[in-house]
Amino acid sequence: MSENKNKTLYSELVGLYESDYYPFHMPGHKRKSLEFIDPYSIDITEIGGFDNLAHPRGLIKDIEDRLASLYGCDHAFMLVNGSTCANLSMIYAANRRNGNILVARNSHKSVIHAVELKNLSSDYIIPEVDEYGIQKAIDPDKLEEILKRKRYDSFVMTSPTYEGICSDIKRISEVCHKYGVKLLVDAAHGAHLGITDEFPENPVNLGADAVAVSLHKTLPSFTQTAALLYKKESLVDLDELKDAIRIFQSSSPSYILMSGIDKCVTYVNENRESFRNLKNNILDFREKTEVLNNLKILKYDDMEESKIVILSKIDGFSGEDLLVMLRNDYHLELEMAQGQYALAMTSIMDDKECLNRLFKALKDIDGKLLGGKFFPFKDKKVMNLSEIPLKVMEISEAKDAKRRKVLLDKAEGLISYNEVCVYPPGVADLLPGEQIDKDMIEYIKNNIADGHEVEGVTSGYIYVLQEN
Repeated sequence: MSENKNKTLYSELVGLYESDYYPFHMPGHKRKSLEFIDPYSIDITEIGGFDNLAHPRGLIKDIEDRLASLYGCDHAFMLVNGSTCANLSMIYAANRRNGNILVARNSHKSVIHAVELKNLSSDYIIPEVDEYGIQKAIDPDKLEEILKRKRYDSFVMTSPTYEGICSDIKRISEVCHKYGVKLLVDAAHGAHLGITDEFPENPVNLGADAVAVSLHKTLPSFTQTAALLYKKESLVDLDELKDAIRIFQSSSPSYILMSGIDKCVTYVNENRESFRNLKNNILDFREKTEVLNNLKILKYDDMEESKIVILSKIDGFSGEDLLVMLRNDYHLELEMAQGQYALAMTSIMDDKECLNRLFKALKDIDGKLLGGKFFPFKDKKVMNLSEIPLKVMEISEAKDAKRRKVLLDKAEGLISYNEVCVYPPGVADLLPGEQIDKDMIEYIKNNIADGHEVEGVTSGYIYVLQEN
């Protein structure tokens, strides 16, 4: 990339394009072009003959119909504000103002923002965390125990997770519907699910009442493109869902992004064998990596194959160390790193050669780690918090209160004004209205020290509620 002092974002992007850096991260097109004209030449607004995303009747409705057909659902609302728009819309539509909502604690921050906007009273279910710090699937039995005790309008959860863990949506939907609770699933990382048999079914066909998918994360589509999936038997009112989308969707949607979705749907329909190729290439990659001694590729039965979680067994060599080494020495850019693991994202645009390049790099690094001190994962302190902080008030109440700024080291016992989350993935560890304890302060400081971006803490300061 450019060393010019007058570098710009555009020049840096061009420099990246001209380099040999390979993306094992989103977006799913992997910087490989589908046939596409100069974007300036097709950048328009709602002129005659080009339909209107807010009230689609022609060309745009045709794209949405083809999207719905792709996923086997009745409606697929095309979105240009990402799955953030989908999460906001489905939660807004599915819940009465001031009602009760149950939230999986590993939900994206957009879920928390929707809870705030609708003044919802929120309770949480936290997935178990494994010895690597990775959150596991939602336990349907644990969920039912919660639903027995209290009435909720909806339950919102993430599946698949960032690391590819898929919960039992069919069973969870049965549990939710038994108690009249709407099931909302953030499947942002599952846009590739349910299209072919090579990967698990999409939650929309397993009983979920509304499902968010980020097309750009795992399919060849531009960043910011997403869809909200819906079936007619859903407990969510369709008209209320449409109204909510109109609230949160941009009133000036990009025709470039929409035409990118159009191209993506066409490409996927015409290249369905690419899903089989990806699955076979990943299985081949996993088989090769069995020779590794100091690194390990994680595999669970409920983990979909496209996510590659690389674990370090060596004390003092973290996931972040691995990410940086792959970037600097091998020009391979991963999606994220946390604790003792790093995450590589794949899509149907990755071929066997790309995965072989990653394998060779990992094998080389594995050899360099010989002689390092091995540690058992279970003895290592995980990065993810396993307990929910004490909730003192609802999110909307906290955001309506007055705030003040204090040093993080002086925040113990005070009530947080902002959500605090490590990014990526953007999952909130501390929410507005929750009490800050010593463990939370240590957790935040450890993440900052490890080079992670922590939203909600700036230059060592955090916003808390003003004391009366």
